Amino acid sequence: MIRRSSGPALDALIKALGSESSVDREAAIARLTLSGARAVPRLVDVVAGGTTARVRVGALKVLEALADEAALEPVLAALVATDVDVAAAAVAAAVPLLGGPRGPQAVDRLTAVAVDSARDTRLRVAAIRALKTLKASTIAPLLKTLATDRDQAVRLAAAGSHADASVVLAAAAAGELPAAPADLLMAIDEVGQHASLNDLQRVIEHVREREAASPKGVRGDRLVEQRRAWARVRGRVHATLATRGSRVALYDLRESIQQAAEPLPMDFIAAVTRIGDGTALEPIAVAYERNTDDWWRQQLAAAFRAIATRENVTRRSAVVRKIEKRRPDVLLALFPKP
Repeated sequence: MIRRSSGPALDALIKALGSESSVDREAAIARLTLSGARAVPRLVDVVAGGTTARVRVGALKVLEALADEAALEPVLAALVATDVDVAAAAVAAAVPLLGGPRGPQAVDRLTAVAVDSARDTRLRVAAIRALKTLKASTIAPLLKTLATDRDQAVRLAAAGSHADASVVLAAAAAGELPAAPADLLMAIDEVGQHASLNDLQRVIEHVREREAASPKGVRGDRLVEQRRAWARVRGRVHATLATRGSRVALYDLRESIQQAAEPLPMDFIAAVTRIGDGTALEPIAVAYERNTDDWWRQQLAAAFRAIATRENVTRRSAVVRKIEKRRPDVLLALFPKP
């Protein structure tokens, strides 16, 4: 069984959200997310203030992943934070709550940010993109208003319609990927929740082909970084499918984790943690064995335990006995004996 974090453990993870190391921060975000609803009250206190902007941003990222209605009020309150990074993180954390029972309240607050010319441009654009995850008819009046805004970036964000994003996504599903991975990433964020599951599956397949055709090499090389950018796109599609409860591309998720020679974007871990079943456990064990990166191994172990708990996997289960036979040391690390 996965062990729930104790109070002191939660405090240690929250402190790690302020680490100078991005790896440590990402690890803390992942572990806090796995703590589930139990961590929400503490995260809400952090978001309310009294700590650094970096810690508040990290806490908001966890709340975004948890999508807990209990966090709605503090998330919306953080929209007026003076630190733009905090406010932008609050915008992102509000998106999963837009379809909830108090979604209209979140829509109103995000709309207020989008139309407020006194707010930072980056924040207004983020609010527009967040609102564009809703049905086009819902936000059509807002986009019409913003089409004449004096801020060019705001006008451009409003002009990038659902139709445009849908065209990009449909073309990608047909095998016509845009030149820039960021364009497809934006389309997925805007309309991925409304796209057909089959189209999203096809996007994964075509993006994976593009990755395979890209060179491997030293970090910093332009073409190599392009390969990693496409991997981020594929991870985002997996995360989108996972939030919709779909396992249509679980096969690719399993293979990607098993074959990864280096840490993958966190969207892969988030997706497998949410929708992985017993068939994902052995690929995770293989990845754990073949990689030496401590942070990546921590994420794999956390995902393994979360899946085993949700799927009621025990040491008597066939998949566990298989892993124990081939990789006893790995199993002991991933699934300690009670």
